[in-house]
Amino acid sequence: MGHTIEDARRELIEVLEEWIAARLMWGLPIPPISGQSIEISKKNVAIVPYNPGWPKRFLEEKEHLIDMFAS
Repeated sequence: MGHTIEDARRELIEVLEEWIAARLMWGLPIPPISGQSIEISKKNVAIVPYNPGWPKRFLEEKEHLIDMFAS
């Protein structure tokens, strides 16, 4: 955990990127936030740089994320 606002900002960005990547990987919609939405392309495109540690982390967090963001 960081100790500054900048550390918190970086952590938030990282968590949001991972959450979006997980939703895309599982074929789940990304709900609108403050009236803004992310349209999902049917083309195979890189959304975020791939991290080899993500599959393990996604599997560990899968149930938690589904429970929190199922709506």
